[in-house]
Amino acid sequence: MTNIKVFKQESNILGFEVSGHSGYAEAGSDIVCSAISTLAQSTCVGLDNVLNLRPCIKVDDKNAYLKCVLPKNLTNEQNTQAQILLKTFYESVKLLLAGDKKLKKYISLEVKNAI
Repeated sequence: MTNIKVFKQESNILGFEVSGHSGYAEAGSDIVCSAISTLAQSTCVGLDNVLNLRPCIKVDDKNAYLKCVLPKNLTNEQNTQAQILLKTFYESVKLLLAGDKKLKKYISLEVKNAI
């Protein structure tokens, strides 16, 4: 199962953590893992390479783990831009789960306050 944790503080998303293989299909053919991985990595690329916010990103490919957390002390404008990407990630995962109820066997989504 792929476990997704979204870290929030009030209405702001501070980051997220994705861990585990979904087990939907064999490695290399798992469209669920591919979808989640694409969403998570695209969000990291947007925060780091496009917005230049330099989030703390931890990756362990061997154990299927990615964690991305915003740096502290962002300006209001930087935070607003970051929230667009992070909330898009969160809403996309929710839509994926809502679109196919069977996926709840393969993906868990948890919202946690603080990190």
